[in-house]
Amino acid sequence: LESLWQVYAMPFKGRINKWQLRDLLVAMEQPPANEGEDLDATFQEWDTKQDGWIDWDEFFQEVLQRVKDGIGLYGCDQFQVVYEAMLDRRRGNKFTGVSKEEQQTLQS
Repeated sequence: LESLWQVYAMPFKGRINKWQLRDLLVAMEQPPANEGEDLDATFQEWDTKQDGWIDWDEFFQEVLQRVKDGIGLYGCDQFQVVYEAMLDRRRGNKFTGVSKEEQQTLQS
């Protein structure tokens, strides 16, 4: 997931605009319903810092939320998102085991 992110974010120093988000969602097989209203709404929702750009943290949190909501990622991509979240907790000395949500995601 992070490698895919880097392909689209590299030209803009680790962040993406609305059009890179569209291309990235298409690459993840989760395209917006249209390039107008739906893409605009998705971008506004994901741009939590409201700076006109989406950075890795904003992107990762939204993808993680999609996994928790049961939207979209399958197979290896889904496993990678969950695994990265567990690694992040471990790095911060906050890992106490697999959460119920992670367990459900990994079992589905």
